[in-house]
Amino acid sequence: MFGAVKNTGIDFDVYNKIEISLIDNGTPLPPKANSFEDMGIGEALIANIGRMNYKEPTPIQKIAVPIAISGRDLISCAQTGSGKTAAFMFPTITRLLGCLGAERDVVLAAAGETAKPMALIVTPTRELAIQIATEADKFTFKMPLSACVAYGG
Repeated sequence: MFGAVKNTGIDFDVYNKIEISLIDNGTPLPPKANSFEDMGIGEALIANIGRMNYKEPTPIQKIAVPIAISGRDLISCAQTGSGKTAAFMFPTITRLLGCLGAERDVVLAAAGETAKPMALIVTPTRELAIQIATEADKFTFKMPLSACVAYGG
């Protein structure tokens, strides 16, 4: 009646075969991560990634996350739907939770205190800002973090 179901997503097996060019400042880059566990992003984030049914990192995530986690500056380009949002959100969430090194509690604002932004993501469009905030909510599920979207227009 409807025929076979066709996967219309990106074929990451093909992307894994694409040569990636890296330009660095001479300091050795961290090795790419072949799994989410290899990224050093903490158990809570890995659990949320599992809840989202992500099976393995995308090519951009395998390279970008270890670089960003190491504290290096990074500019990357990749196709829409390639996992770029997660590639910059994983290190951001990791730093906010203090998962670099030993796990520690996040200091929460006491009742009556003004909440202050801990990270800022700037986007060129309202739609992208909403999309990123929605993804951030999924990545930070059951964490003492929350995303807030603000836009003009």
